[in-house]
Amino acid sequence: MSNALYTEWLEQRLQHWQRLQTLVEGNRRDRSLEEAREVLAGYRSLASDLSLARRHAPGTAVHRALEALYLRTHKAMHRQPLKLGAELWHLYAVQVPASVRVLRTEITVTTLIFVLSGLLAFLVVAAWPDLGAWFLSDEMMLMVQNRTLWTDNLLNVIPSSLLAYELMTNNITVALTAFALGWIFGLGTLYVVVLNGLLLGCAFGYTAEYDMALPLFKFVIAHGIVELSVICLAAAAGFAIGRALARPGARGRMDSVRESARDAGALAAVCVPFLIGSGIIEGYVSPNDNFDLTSRVVIGVLWFVVLLLALNGRLTAAMHQIWLRARNDR
Repeated sequence: MSNALYTEWLEQRLQHWQRLQTLVEGNRRDRSLEEAREVLAGYRSLASDLSLARRHAPGTAVHRALEALYLRTHKAMHRQPLKLGAELWHLYAVQVPASVRVLRTEITVTTLIFVLSGLLAFLVVAAWPDLGAWFLSDEMMLMVQNRTLWTDNLLNVIPSSLLAYELMTNNITVALTAFALGWIFGLGTLYVVVLNGLLLGCAFGYTAEYDMALPLFKFVIAHGIVELSVICLAAAAGFAIGRALARPGARGRMDSVRESARDAGALAAVCVPFLIGSGIIEGYVSPNDNFDLTSRVVIGVLWFVVLLLALNGRLTAAMHQIWLRARNDR
């Protein structure tokens, strides 16, 4: 093909390529039937154009641009339709239980680290209360000495809706941080787990010295079981990433990280909705004096049972049975 013919061909086809690129990069949901047919026709003609470019202008900018456009068009045409409900159902029914089984060692180790950190801080601060200053502010310590808690009268300062929003945002941030810091070989995740364990143990150790541990327990129990469990789950996911980076094994680091990231991602995904639920409980139940200790324990335990059912896939199985019965009754 002569230069003149090549230039003429480029001028004739350039507008078609630009139109195809616009359609491919646009929102698929907004695409009309005619535009979909236009993409299909453009894909066929693009294959012919790319063949010509490979023969007469290999390695040129036009050749590379056509290959990139062809690849994007191919992916756009063969992309599976997004079914959010089905994807979420598969996540909780299949991926999450499988990931829990694969990462059971990381979950166990993370839980032990958190519990031992908290127990250590509790014993140390209970024996030497002045060491509570390592983790508690002077204002918090003074309140405890005066037989009050920093959690008292929260609803007089901030409405439940705003309190719940701030708490769930903070909890999600902590969980995602514990997960993300796994990418530095798990060391950042270890820091988050130990720090949170020490903070909780220190708080209970110092309040126990002034007979305020029970009021603190009363505040924490409704939301704390699931909240702390989910943070440990997110940290376990982070440890899985760190382990894959530090000890990839015979598969190689990239394959090991890719496999661990799939399991860790499924485990981290389940954390968000339960942290949102815990934030709502912490905003509406935990600071509300109308709930006695028994009701708070019941709420906390039931919410924890829901978490366990979600982790082993039984929650989605039960929901599926309920849906089937409701459909059959109609």
